[in-house]
Amino acid sequence: MIPPHATDRVQPDSVSRIHLHQPRISDIRNKGCTCVDMHTHTVYSDSVITVHDLLTRAEQLGIGVAITDHNEIDGVIEACETEPVVPVIPGIEVSALDGPHILVYFPTVPALADFFGRYVKDARQESPYMAIRLTTEEIVARARQYACLTVAAHPYGYAVINRGLLKCVDKGLLPPMLPDSLDAIEVICGGMTRSLNRRAIAFTEQKACGITGGSDAHCLSAVGSVVTCCRSSTPEGFLSDIRERKNRVAGTGTSLFSKGVTIGIIAGKYLPYTIPSIKIHYEQTAPRFRKFFGRLRK
Repeated sequence: MIPPHATDRVQPDSVSRIHLHQPRISDIRNKGCTCVDMHTHTVYSDSVITVHDLLTRAEQLGIGVAITDHNEIDGVIEACETEPVVPVIPGIEVSALDGPHILVYFPTVPALADFFGRYVKDARQESPYMAIRLTTEEIVARARQYACLTVAAHPYGYAVINRGLLKCVDKGLLPPMLPDSLDAIEVICGGMTRSLNRRAIAFTEQKACGITGGSDAHCLSAVGSVVTCCRSSTPEGFLSDIRERKNRVAGTGTSLFSKGVTIGIIAGKYLPYTIPSIKIHYEQTAPRFRKFFGRLRK
């Protein structure tokens, strides 16, 4: 369905599902599949992409999008109210108190709005895009009340901060069985390096779990660099295909220039919340330092 490059084959049993190269959208669509960038951000969180521009770009590329703003759903609501010509999957990226970012996708906007209103909205802190007052386990447990899809975003990210579930598990900060409670792992994230994406792919091969991919776009040029491909075109069918492991993922990380632009965009968006952001970083990091130095004293 998606022509693989031999040099990007990771394991024989995953060759047909995961491809670390630029997606060939027209070829995929000719095979009767729908492509969706499953991880995008808008001006409603820490991006400069307007909803209008995101939908226009998606239409130009021939793909759908999942809008997954940090702890916010207004971008999804705006997109769906415009009656878009491209598929839009309602989603949210929830920043957990203990570090990881969890992507949660819903078949309908009302279901997303109910989850957001009951569990996320009032749990946000003064820095709205950062950690809410719920742990990863609590977020997943609350999501289990809905017919939704839970995914570990950029599982080995980011750099010196722990925003990936598998990174936290590897460091002994979270229980090793916690990833089993999610539906899928984001195996290719446009914001991650190739080596970190390969680690995510290797994990899913070992565990035989669900997979997704998305650009993590904060600027328009990154949109569509990673796509998830399914036969279904409706949000409900698309999420069902992923859950049943009938999907494929293709894409690659964004360029160094794009990563630099993204860092600048995110930094600018957090400036109004500098002091509360530092406070949240401290609260998240302090227990880890205490654990580290406690080991040294033994």
